[in-house]
Amino acid sequence: MERRIEDVQYCERLFQSFYDIGSTSQGGGTRLGYSETEDTMHEVFKGLGRELGASVITDEVGNTYVTNTDEDGYTLIGSHLDSVIEGGRYDGVAGGVGGAFGDALGEGGWNQDPASGRGVPV
Repeated sequence: MERRIEDVQYCERLFQSFYDIGSTSQGGGTRLGYSETEDTMHEVFKGLGRELGASVITDEVGNTYVTNTDEDGYTLIGSHLDSVIEGGRYDGVAGGVGGAFGDALGEGGWNQDPASGRGVPV
């Protein structure tokens, strides 16, 4: 499968959006759950979702949902934005970004099948 350079650049921009948040001098990241750093990760994630025109919802415990549909019958793809102390730089981020924005890289943007809309919790 061949990808356009714009797609690669878009993915790079998504990951760069999270790169410095909680970064450590050893190259990893520390974004402990329920910390200000994790909250910052969620704010960035919400902003990226809004750039795509997605609905963004935060539940009572702080999970963020980015979805392209308000319909029932959607599929949830999720990950996390927090990490352990000195965790991997993209620990959790890759799953959230892949789930939420991977479909935007397909032809025509978001999911083309209205019967299988998607929501992504992180």
